[in-house]
Amino acid sequence: SALRSYYAEASRRYGVDPSYLASINYIESNFGHVKDTSSAGAQGPMQFLPSTWTQYGQGGDIHDPHDSILAAARYLVRNGAPYNMRNAIFQYNHDYDYVDAVESFARAYRTDPGWLDRMYYWNTFG
Repeated sequence: SALRSYYAEASRRYGVDPSYLASINYIESNFGHVKDTSSAGAQGPMQFLPSTWTQYGQGGDIHDPHDSILAAARYLVRNGAPYNMRNAIFQYNHDYDYVDAVESFARAYRTDPGWLDRMYYWNTFG
């Protein structure tokens, strides 16, 4: 899928394991299916605040999956990835339950790469 290629590109460019990017994308917007702005003002498939997007978006479109996934990788690296993923994820969303959820989904993806396809399918076609 296109998303899988974006995760792989971000991994090549920034060193962030694709499983973390897929997990954040899933949790934040159900792989981009949730189009609404959050109550905090976050937008797009990786749910960036516009003020954060200004720093990490590099002129891209906050609503574009490719641009948003690359920006998320840049943000994670700035906050400790790939060496301290727990801290990087915590900086993305200041909630340890969120960190645990991202890590759990990332483990599932690494253990079974088909996990991503099934989650996308189930959440797209039910």
